[in-house]
Amino acid sequence: MKGKVIKTGIAVVISIGLFVGGAAISGADKTINWGKEGEITSIYAALSTLDGKLGIKQTELKTAKDALVAAEAASKTSKTELDQLKQTNDSLKSQVSELTATVSRKDAEVQQKNGEIQQKNGEIQQKIAEIQQKIEEGNQKVAAKQKEFDAKQAELNTANEKLAAATQTIAQYTTDKRNLQTSLESLKADNDETKIKLEKAQKEVQDLKDYASQLENKYK
Repeated sequence: MKGKVIKTGIAVVISIGLFVGGAAISGADKTINWGKEGEITSIYAALSTLDGKLGIKQTELKTAKDALVAAEAASKTSKTELDQLKQTNDSLKSQVSELTATVSRKDAEVQQKNGEIQQKNGEIQQKIAEIQQKIEEGNQKVAAKQKEFDAKQAELNTANEKLAAATQTIAQYTTDKRNLQTSLESLKADNDETKIKLEKAQKEVQDLKDYASQLENKYK
């Protein structure tokens, strides 16, 4: 774009120079050959017109140069901005690449962790199944022990009932024994009294026998 504008400006200047130079040569030739003042005046008028046009073209050229300078400055600014944008874009691409690599690495780590988690879940499920089986076995043992305990408790209740009955019987027997012992003591007391009376009677009888024997011996 910059080269094209420069080439266009140079072409305009060359064209104007050739045009003015050609007109001056042509006018001089006519003055020499014909010496016509009217034509000279016309040539001056043409030159004046060309000068005006040249001024306009020079102004346009200056405007074009200014525009070119502005365009060059804008181009430099745009190039700087473009370079900055490219640099920023390259940095972003680098960041994206790093992030992509990080994401890939993290995804691999996640996949690895998922594998470990699935393995742990499998182990946990196996442990749960083993524990559940042990719980079932424990429940069966508890049920068997409960049944055995209930049977033992029933036997114990029966034994307690028998013990209570035996205790009651023993208490009755103890009461009866006490009553019998009381009766026995009373009978013993009566028996002792009877023995005393019997011994007294036996003594009296013996005394009578002795007395009778004495009498018998006396009257023989």
